[in-house]
Amino acid sequence: AMERELEKAGLLHLVRCAFDESNSFLIYPCVLGIKVVNLVTNKCARIIGKQENIRSLFMTLYQGAPTKAKAALTLEMRASDNPMLLQQSTDPTIVCTAFKKNRFYLFTRREPEETKGAENERDVFNEKPSREEQLAATQGGGEKRLSEQAVLHTTAGDIFIKLFSQECPKAVEN
Repeated sequence: AMERELEKAGLLHLVRCAFDESNSFLIYPCVLGIKVVNLVTNKCARIIGKQENIRSLFMTLYQGAPTKAKAALTLEMRASDNPMLLQQSTDPTIVCTAFKKNRFYLFTRREPEETKGAENERDVFNEKPSREEQLAATQGGGEKRLSEQAVLHTTAGDIFIKLFSQECPKAVEN
C-alpha cells in the first residue's frame, strides 16, 4: 500500500543508492529498511532501520573526512608515543529521510553514551507545532527575498554560483 502511495506521489523514481568508499557494498533504501548488499559475494550483508517502521526514501552515506597523503614515517616517529600517529577508524553514518515523516534519521554503529544527568539528556523535539506556529509559518510576510548567489563547498575548493531570481524565481527558490 505504501509503495502505491509513493508511486502516486511521484517519489518512487527519486530513490537513490550509494556505494561505500571501497565500492564493495551497495546501499539503498527499500520497503524493509536500508539494505547493504555485498557486491563481491552478491549477498545482503545487513538491513538497517528495520525496527524503525519507516519507508526510507532519500539516503546518503558519510564515511568521514577523506584521508590526506602522509609523509613517510621514520623509525623514530613510529616508536614515539604520539597519539596523532595512531590510525583512527571512521564510523560511517547513513543519513536518510522517510515517507510522510518530518524528520531525518541517522544510522551508525556507535551506541549513544548512557549518561544520566540533566546536562546530558537527549534533546528530542518531536512535538507537532501548535496551531499558532503553523499559521505563523504558512502566512508569508509578503514577497519572499530570494538569494542572488550560492556557494558549494567541495574538497576541490569552493564553487560560487550566481542566481538569477528575476528570470527563474522558482528555480532560485528551490
